[in-house]
Amino acid sequence: MLRIIAGALCLLLVHAAEEEATEARLLVQKRILNKYLVEGRDIVVDYNIYNVGGSAALDIKVVDNSFSPQHFQVTSGLLSFKLNRLAPDAWQVQLH
Repeated sequence: MLRIIAGALCLLLVHAAEEEATEARLLVQKRILNKYLVEGRDIVVDYNIYNVGGSAALDIKVVDNSFSPQHFQVTSGLLSFKLNRLAPDAWQVQLH
């Protein structure tokens, strides 16, 4: 009886793992490309988005709230952007 319960539990775990593998999973990396941060100079930021999941990610919106309008002025680029689709095992680079 214990073997049957253990076997059923293993099948449930495998089924749950397969379902998780089919979801889109995004990793977002933000990098400041400036060697030095100097007051009054532009800050160049690079965003990399990786879909490490098993299915496409749809309607992706990235919003960077770390640059407060009280302390920073956006001179070029955007603090938020959208992607319609990102395929599984794919990456997208957005440079600001």
